[in-house]
Amino acid sequence: TDGGRSWVGIPAPKAELEPTGQSSCVPGRPCVRGLRFADPEVGYAYGSTALYLTTDGGATWTTEPGQADAIEVGDGTALRISHDTQGCPPGCTYQLSTAPVGSVDWTPVTVPGSPLLGNSAQLLRAGHHAYAAIYENPAGGAGSAHATLLTSTDDGRHWTVRPDPCGGSGDREADSAQLAVGPDGSLTVLCRQRVAGGTA
Repeated sequence: TDGGRSWVGIPAPKAELEPTGQSSCVPGRPCVRGLRFADPEVGYAYGSTALYLTTDGGATWTTEPGQADAIEVGDGTALRISHDTQGCPPGCTYQLSTAPVGSVDWTPVTVPGSPLLGNSAQLLRAGHHAYAAIYENPAGGAGSAHATLLTSTDDGRHWTVRPDPCGGSGDREADSAQLAVGPDGSLTVLCRQRVAGGTA
């Protein structure tokens, strides 16, 4: 509460830290990879096999059903990307959902087009703008590894599906690898060439 000059430990959820990707949790054990606080009281700890909620600044945590690959909060709403099965290689089917901050009453959001299938996901917010990327595995065969980019201007209630902005095909294919969002809602995309030892 003083700009990081001093720190006080608080009780943590009873979970392991998720070491790497979507298949890294020990089956049957809860693990977390991320932490998001909406305000000093309400926060979420989440991972491939677990979802926890605190409403008292981390003094206590409740175990909630389901899991989350990403959670972002703002403007009184929480956005979540999740999937239904542990591991799910060679790809997960992701879902987007929203809930009021401090609630785990998640409402699924319908996304136009085909199911959101990929190997990892990223979620970002800036004001009322929200961005999601569903990434493919560039080493996963001959098919395109282009990411699916989703954008929203109304806190995640409605989404527009957009093609991978990195573009290209064949030996000139480039794939989205990471997103960053500015305070004004502008989006920057890191592209990776899909070749052996590809460069950004």
